[in-house]
Amino acid sequence: MRRSKGIWLGKSERRGMLAVGITFMSLCALRFLPRSEQGLEPMQEPQKTVPYPNKVQDYKTGLERYPHKKRVSNISLRPFPFNPNTISADSLLHMGLPKPVVEKWIKARSRGFVFRKPEDLQRFSILPPSFRAQLLPHVVLQNSTERIRQKWQSPPRPILVVELNQADSFELQGLPGIGPALAQRLVKYRDRLGGFYHSQQLLEVFGIDSTLLQKILPQIQIDPQKILTRSWNTISAEELKLFPYLTNKEANIIVQYRKVHGPFTSLEAVRKIKGIRSDIPEKLTPYLRFDL
Repeated sequence: MRRSKGIWLGKSERRGMLAVGITFMSLCALRFLPRSEQGLEPMQEPQKTVPYPNKVQDYKTGLERYPHKKRVSNISLRPFPFNPNTISADSLLHMGLPKPVVEKWIKARSRGFVFRKPEDLQRFSILPPSFRAQLLPHVVLQNSTERIRQKWQSPPRPILVVELNQADSFELQGLPGIGPALAQRLVKYRDRLGGFYHSQQLLEVFGIDSTLLQKILPQIQIDPQKILTRSWNTISAEELKLFPYLTNKEANIIVQYRKVHGPFTSLEAVRKIKGIRSDIPEKLTPYLRFDL
């Protein structure tokens, strides 16, 4: 008989391969056996949970275990009419409130908590709901909001008063509506005049209208004694030209008239000058004297 081609194993070789297979399967089965059966330390039995014998007896209530979390829902208060913004700590204790609650009440009030209406007690979180329900009908707040508002208002600032004929530009900036540029223009105009004698002269300064004038009137003073005065009979044409009320031509006319007719002795003599406006003598009277 003709043998087929391939690997041919003898009887002893087949027995060897069978033994190897059995050994391999035994090793695989050992992985699924308990440790005690693998020759290692014996398996310990799981401990059974033994109920704590005195668990019920030793259990402490929340009040005993946590004294800071006292149960206050069943406390009956002894409320009376009170103002929550002004009531003292002793009065709160007298109503039956616990001391920790009273301390938190006073602390919250010192930090700015204000009761503006009785319903604000509902949002006062330090009070348990049962306390709020007992206290709310007894809250009295008549006119208390206005007193609290007055208490926390800052004291009124003193009104700054400026004397216009002596103040510098920095002081003038303290007036409402007067900035650096306007303050400098006001000082420059005052120096040309020699000083202000009436508050209406401020309207002659560019940038000051009647509205601004009314705003600063309570804070200004004018001392006519601070005005710089000169003499009609010694002032030069160049000095007269500094007055904002006079034109250069009018200043020259006044000096020429004085040279021809002599010194001025009264306002009537000034009014006789031809070539100047009729209101000029009265406008210059606070600044020019009639001495020789």
